[in-house]
Amino acid sequence: MIVETLIALAVVTTILSAGLAALRYKAGAAAVAGGALFGLCYSFGLIWLTYVKKMSLVWSLGPLEFVINPLTAFFTLTVFIIGFAAALYAVDIEPKRNAAALPPFLSSFIFTVALLGLSGNVLTACIFVELQALSIIYTLIAGEEYASEAAVKYLYMTFLGTMFELLGLGLLFKAVVPAAMVIVTGLALFSIGLLLKVGVVPLHAWLPDVHARAHTSASAVLSSVAVASGYVALMNILLAHYSSMITAGTLAPYGYVILGYGIASMLYGSLCAVSQPDVKRALAYSTIGHMGFASIPLGIGLVTAPLLHSLTAIEMLFAVSLLYLVVHALGKSLLFLAGGLPVALYGVHEYTHLGGLFRRHKVATWTFLGGALTLAGLPPLPGFFAKLLVILTAVDLALKLGPYLGGAVVALVIGAAIITPAYAIRRLWHRTFLGEARDTELPETPKTYLANAACIILLLALIVLGTAPVVLALPHILIPPLPK
Repeated sequence: MIVETLIALAVVTTILSAGLAALRYKAGAAAVAGGALFGLCYSFGLIWLTYVKKMSLVWSLGPLEFVINPLTAFFTLTVFIIGFAAALYAVDIEPKRNAAALPPFLSSFIFTVALLGLSGNVLTACIFVELQALSIIYTLIAGEEYASEAAVKYLYMTFLGTMFELLGLGLLFKAVVPAAMVIVTGLALFSIGLLLKVGVVPLHAWLPDVHARAHTSASAVLSSVAVASGYVALMNILLAHYSSMITAGTLAPYGYVILGYGIASMLYGSLCAVSQPDVKRALAYSTIGHMGFASIPLGIGLVTAPLLHSLTAIEMLFAVSLLYLVVHALGKSLLFLAGGLPVALYGVHEYTHLGGLFRRHKVATWTFLGGALTLAGLPPLPGFFAKLLVILTAVDLALKLGPYLGGAVVALVIGAAIITPAYAIRRLWHRTFLGEARDTELPETPKTYLANAACIILLLALIVLGTAPVVLALPHILIPPLPK
């Protein structure tokens, strides 16, 4: 009944928001906020089942499979917090064109992301990642000027990703002999298709244009939980169906591929974000970098599995990836909502044309700073703990596999972590919100009570969800030692 309820809620919310939006845009957006609020209450029930009752459920519908465990419950909670905040923001900040088209596609987008995070096998993940892609395309069409060009680019990249997914799916399901090489190849092909839609380097070409041209409320979901859902589904699938191969070390080559993608994304995204004058494009490039950070513990868990000899230790490394994904999701959606306010209200994308917005939008100014400091990794904010755990996993890799590979990973992770504050605080927050106003022709400041509330909700959630699990688990969450 758990997944059926979620699917029914998705269908009802989408249909209701479509009907109301046809009459009045804000009513349709309010329906999306209501559906996301129900989903938020529902996800608290999942947290209670998995964390308090210690239950782990698998729901099947023919070949489809959904997994309810602490990892997916925590991610689902994050999805609906961000979805609710984005829908509140959409109610307050009415888009200029195709307004009626946004609420139903935003609704289907939010719920599809949640269901993708619950996927328990490759077929289920393949279906829901395609549904998510369709939602993104139609949400883009309802977006800003030139958004249709970004939608076409994403459409082509989606077709390419689908081709790889189907090739991998065919190898995994139709292999006559389930040889290790066949399974590793199938997983690699499937992951290429999945990671293409996540936006890791070198499969990232679509991501900056899509994030920059979507409505700000849609960008907040797209840049946070939508890109993270692929990783969560991948971790679900690996733990549910390939745990014996992980502990045996069979998937170690696959882990090196994930690790390589992560390092490349981490460096490229961070460096490109520094040089971007467009606020939303800079945040989009930083998403690429943070997805690279999140994949480091995942890759290290697969690479060091033969030395750990413990599925629990591998699950702990996967949990580090999840924690980073959650902290990034909440922080990045907050940056998009607060930093995208001048884009949504005034149509100004480049921070070189802004300045002095502190006098107009004090809540957005301070909440943006909170999100920027978190993603920059300054203590004692949750981003510091998340980055610390990623660095510890890299140090653990150096201890287990030698100083050359592990030492290089440690140096690259720390280097990329140092770059982040340069664009998150100095270039974006300082130049956009502080200083003298550089564009004196901005229109009168409208009231943005719900948009401010959305930013405050995300900041509070970031502090609570990002910090509490780390503080509670610090005594035993650090990387386990080598078995004797």
